This record gives sequence, structure tokens and C-alpha cells, in this order.
Amino acid sequence: MIRLMKWSEKPQWADLLDMVFESHLSYPAKLFGIPEDDICDYLDSPSSDLLVYAIFEDFFASSFGERGELNVIDDYLKRRGKREPALVRNYLKALRDSTVSLYEIIDLNPGKSVKLRDLLQGDRTLTVQEKMVSEYAAIWDCLAARVVAVRGKNYFTVSIMQFTRFMAEETMTAVEGLIRTHKRQQLKRLRKRRRKSSAKLHVSREEALKTLPAAQMFTCAWLYDKILASQVTLPDLRNIDDESILLSDVRFPIVGDRADVIAALDKVAEFEREDNESAWYWLESEDPDSEADSEFDQLSLGELEIGYAELRSNALVLSTSSAERAELGQALLAAELGDLVGRPLISYQDPFEILEESAEQESQPTFEENLETDYSAFDDYYLKALDDPIALLDHKTPREAVATEKGRWQVNEWLNRMQRLENLRAELANYEPYDLTWIWRELKIDLPRFR
Repeated sequence: MIRLMKWSEKPQWADLLDMVFESHLSYPAKLFGIPEDDICDYLDSPSSDLLVYAIFEDFFASSFGERGELNVIDDYLKRRGKREPALVRNYLKALRDSTVSLYEIIDLNPGKSVKLRDLLQGDRTLTVQEKMVSEYAAIWDCLAARVVAVRGKNYFTVSIMQFTRFMAEETMTAVEGLIRTHKRQQLKRLRKRRRKSSAKLHVSREEALKTLPAAQMFTCAWLYDKILASQVTLPDLRNIDDESILLSDVRFPIVGDRADVIAALDKVAEFEREDNESAWYWLESEDPDSEADSEFDQLSLGELEIGYAELRSNALVLSTSSAERAELGQALLAAELGDLVGRPLISYQDPFEILEESAEQESQPTFEENLETDYSAFDDYYLKALDDPIALLDHKTPREAVATEKGRWQVNEWLNRMQRLENLRAELANYEPYDLTWIWRELKIDLPRFR
């Protein structure tokens, strides 16, 4: 691959290579308002390398010239092919004839292979020999990739772009629109050439896909997700003192008498005892003559709470909303409490980390707490799914799909996959898996045989 990439940079191919790079990068650059040469700055190193390989592979599979007689792999093999092993020559020829497509993983043989469904040609499934993808991917993952056949076995090329389910659906919709437009244009041209012929005119889906700029579309969609993610910035949360919010705890170990610590804290002017005997508010007096900038500031004038101290079994813990307040409180309490407490320890936590952890916990199903309720939720979810269009069923609902033999097979595959996912989730969470066999009965199709 490296030798072929260097060959592509020779003078007779360099301008064409630049043209292909521009066709992939011009629209994303315009979309985000950044120079084409700066796009890789928004990607991590592996993603940047993947982008370059994807564009090079599109160049390798492209034909140029008035009659499409020019191809860089043909040129390379003609001049250097004898130096390459037969296996490499076969691979390069397969790469030359390859077409990028959008695939969905429908089965895995970890460490060995993956089974794919071509989402742009729904009846086409194939097994690809691939160790890394088979170990790290999951069923239902979507990939934009090229698959080449060498000596009777299928392999991925270097560039494999992973798509979110949402972006895969959006890309499929866009491609379908292009296919329809392309077919109409081709049929119109054919009719003009064959006006006197009564033969039925037909443009195959496969033919349409080969002539579409699919590789550029997949690159643009993939880059859209990547660059958008890189531009997402978290808001800069600040407190009323214009300090960055960082949840801070100052922990003083108690080395003196607990009653003496309470008495000492009660004497600190800035600390006011809560109704609870072991907790104090740390208050900072605002200047009543200071000018308020907002209604919120007007309400805040007077005593402002800037921390909270709690006496626990063996420590006094001061909690604040910024590192600056934590350091100030540490110095104040150390001076007031003296030998009653030991050397303090400060810990910090970003508020966004707490939100992420909370979201993760909320997203986990509470099967142990209320298993019956959760099974009821599954019932509602799958019952609704029977009347929702599903991409795997050619955008038909399961109830519509079972009306045909092909549709029943697709529904059976979809339900088998759902049951395997439920079994896996149950195994990981240590509970009884949800049983989907009622859906087979609901749709009046043969009960499954799970793999």
C-alpha cells in the first residue's frame, strides 16, 4: 500500500490525486468554515490516518481519461507488477474494482470473522475474514468500508469508518435519493438512444451505486460526526466571584477533642451553625453599598454562603465550589483550629464528571429493584416496535414485512438478533433474559432457533 501511495504522487498522477482529495474535503471544509488543509487538525492521529487511507483507496478505485482508460493501479502493475507477489497483485486488482458501501454487522466470530449485511443492497450478506473488527465490534455496528475478494475469501481494505446508527440512517436516505435521481437520468439517456426499440430498459441498483460518488458521501458524513464532536465545548461554569466552579473538599483529620473543635468553630465569625449540631455555613458578607449588575446580584446582597463545613466521625470536611475558596477556607480553619486538627487534604471533582456518572447510572436498568416493571416496559417497547418502520426490513414495519416470504425471513433475522442481544444483556446483568418468542406468535411466523 505504501509503495502504491508513493507511486500515486508521481507527476503524471499528482494532479488527479489532488482532485480526488479535494472532492472528499471541499464540502466538509465549506460546511465547517475551515481550510481543507486544516481538517486533520480536528481529528486524532488514528482518525487522520484513516481519512488519508480512505481517500487514497477511492483514488486507487477511480478511472480517468475520456473513456475511463486510466487507473493508477493498472499503471503500477504494468510497470512494477512483476516485483510484487501474486497475492499482492490479486489484492490490488480487487481494490481497483472495489466499491465502498455501508455495512451492518449481523454476526461475529470473535478473532476470526464478521458477517455483514450490505445496507445499500439489502439482500446481500457476506462473511469477511477480520481479526480486529471481530474482537472489538458489536452486532448492529455500522461500517463504511470496501470488501475485496482474494483467493475465495473476503477481506476489508485498510479504511474502515465506523458510523453511528443515526448517521448511517441519514447517509442511507441521502444515497437512496441519489440512486433514484441517477436511475431517472440514465433511463432518460437510454430512451433517447433507443427511441425505436421496444426492449425494456433497466438500470440496476448495483450499476447505479458504482457510478455514484459514494466514497465522498461516506467521507463527508464520517467527518461531519468527527469534526462536530471535536468542536463541542463544555460551558465555563463560574461562581459569583467569577471563579471556575470546581467542587472541592478540604478534609481536616480531628486530632483533638471533638467538643473543643465544635467550640472553636462556633467562635469563628464567618461560620454560622446550622440547626444540625455538627454542620456550619461559611458566610461571606457582601458590601451593601456595592452596585448590583443583575436581579440575581440584588438578591444575593447581604450574607453570601461560600462553603459548608460538616463534622464527621473522625474529620471536619469543608466543601466549596472553587479551588480558590477551598484554599482560603483551608487557611482560615487551620489558623482558628490550630492543634485540634491535623494536616488537611484537598480533593477536587469536575461537575461535568458528576453529571456523566449520574447519566450512566440512570441509564442502567434497575432489574434487581423492579424486575416485573422492567419486563412490562420491554413489552411496551417491542409492541410499539412492531408498528415502526425498521431499516433492516427495507423500512417496513414488522407487521407489514411478514406479508412476504422475503419479509418473514428478514423479521426472523431481526428478532433472532434482538433475542441474542437480550440474552447477552441478561448475562452481563445477571438476570433472567427477556423472552421475545411472544412476538413470533404475534406475527404468526415460525418460532425461532437461536444460534
